[in-house]
Amino acid sequence: MNRPEVLGKAVLRAAAVLDIEPARLAQVLGVSTSSISRLSRGVYSLKETQKSWELAVLMVRLYQGLETIMAGDEIAMRS
Repeated sequence: MNRPEVLGKAVLRAAAVLDIEPARLAQVLGVSTSSISRLSRGVYSLKETQKSWELAVLMVRLYQGLETIMAGDEIAMRS
């Protein structure tokens, strides 16, 4: 698995756990909702040279920090 695939899966997992809708995730990453749909199907990947890559990395880091603080309690993480 390459870096774009790993980051794509991680950002989608973080969004799912935090109950972030695809349209909102698209806004956060600065991409279209169709790009998020393609990302979830594995036919699109984030590019390391684009701003969406940086924003996805930040979202995953935020998720990891929140997961640590909340000891993995997904319900508490959503509130």
